[in-house]
Amino acid sequence: MDINKNEIKIKLDDKLYSIPINALYSDDIGGILTFIKSNWQYKNNYWEKNGIKFKYAYGSISEIFDNEDYKFFNVKDKNVLDIGAFVGDSPIYFVLKGAKKVYAIEPHPDAYNEMLENIKLNNMEDKIIPINMGINYEKDYITINTKDVAHVAFSIFNSNNKGIKILAGKLSDIIEKYNIDTQVLKMDCEGCEYDIILKDYDTIKEFDEIGFEYHAYNTKIPVSKLLEKLNKDFECKFIKGGIKEKIGILHCIRKK
Repeated sequence: MDINKNEIKIKLDDKLYSIPINALYSDDIGGILTFIKSNWQYKNNYWEKNGIKFKYAYGSISEIFDNEDYKFFNVKDKNVLDIGAFVGDSPIYFVLKGAKKVYAIEPHPDAYNEMLENIKLNNMEDKIIPINMGINYEKDYITINTKDVAHVAFSIFNSNNKGIKILAGKLSDIIEKYNIDTQVLKMDCEGCEYDIILKDYDTIKEFDEIGFEYHAYNTKIPVSKLLEKLNKDFECKFIKGGIKEKIGILHCIRKK
């Protein structure tokens, strides 16, 4: 590997790849290698694979499009609420899987702005409704202590009330404010899923399908507390993790 002020050169499987420095959001060389190994190509100022385009390379994009971490969702011909939409990776994936419309909530201003660019790159302005807000049940704002989009997940939960303030609200209030009508809920918000499920369950139980990453290591609350609520109205199963794990993914379908 060789790095200069204009480009980074990486040799992989006897092939030499030359990537402009302006193609890299951060120094995440591992993420770049993952992208290259998965046949993403950088051209015309964006990364592309199978017609899908992103401004920068992030590990989550590969997880969603190459590993298909969200393939368990049934979004075809449905509206989706995506909490923790990051740079638009999961909303774009859901549209490609047949979702009619995706409401994409992302609090980090730089991640949100990058999501706007990625939505335009993929010509999905009529399918994805971006919302620059956070989720909070105690204050009308959340605090983000870093501009580094690559580490946005850690910055929100561990900000210690230092940094920039972003407008936030309860899920029920956001749904009312934006007149959101969706059947499927996806959450990846580094702990806010606990507040949403435990404090706003009347809103949660209206969804037909819920999939979320739980972060017990952040909240110090076992995932069993979430299941106590959800099992009243949903059939839930672990996609990743387990009852004793501090992180994982749960998929819940409302009982008929």
